[in-house]
Amino acid sequence: MAYITDTHFVAPVRGVFSKAVKAISAFFVQAAEANGRTRIVAVLNNKTDRELADIGIAREDIVRHAYRDKMYI
Repeated sequence: MAYITDTHFVAPVRGVFSKAVKAISAFFVQAAEANGRTRIVAVLNNKTDRELADIGIAREDIVRHAYRDKMYI
């Protein structure tokens, strides 16, 4: 059985893999932030309880309200 003892190859591969994972995760974060529903949730979360009550939404129902056509809960 052969063993690889040269670590000069392992370090660059690890660095490339780490950069790829960071790039993929950054893509998904940007995609989520660009989603209009995420913006709706953020706007509603910034409202006071009184403002939410005026428009007929309870704080615990914000996500359900934003995704009401996608989630059937």
